[in-house]
Amino acid sequence: MLLSILLVALSLSSCSSTNDQFAIYFPAGSITAQEILQVDPASLKLSDTALITADEIVSYERNIHKLTLTDTGYQKLLLQKTPVQGIPLIAAVGKQPVYALALWTPLSSISYEGVIIMQPFDPNDRSVYLLTGYPTERFFNGTDPRSDIRIFEALEKDGKLK
Repeated sequence: MLLSILLVALSLSSCSSTNDQFAIYFPAGSITAQEILQVDPASLKLSDTALITADEIVSYERNIHKLTLTDTGYQKLLLQKTPVQGIPLIAAVGKQPVYALALWTPLSSISYEGVIIMQPFDPNDRSVYLLTGYPTERFFNGTDPRSDIRIFEALEKDGKLK
């Protein structure tokens, strides 16, 4: 009986840990990278699956917003067909949206005033950066959301925050 209670408690605690992990999602529905910046992040709806899951994150360096990914996570970003106007994304903790961002291609001539992940092109590196603005941070508009405490707490809990 005690063993059954312990197993149930452990399974519930592992369920809650998957519900409070950091991940990056596509938005549900149709919205552009430019439009997503105009929406309150709390009202954004996430797709059913994450583009980058917590299991695909090796580490996150908070001071420089460097995300090191597993090979699988990196390949997902590398293989995206990113148009010049970007792909809208949502940074979330436990399926709760925290902020909007976009996957951006270095081939784009369109500026962007939000947070971006530059589409990687080096197959030997597994790191990407969450950057403010494109083509430079001078184009960023608003308050920098990358240091949101919910994200740092989730990454810290998973042992991935540096």
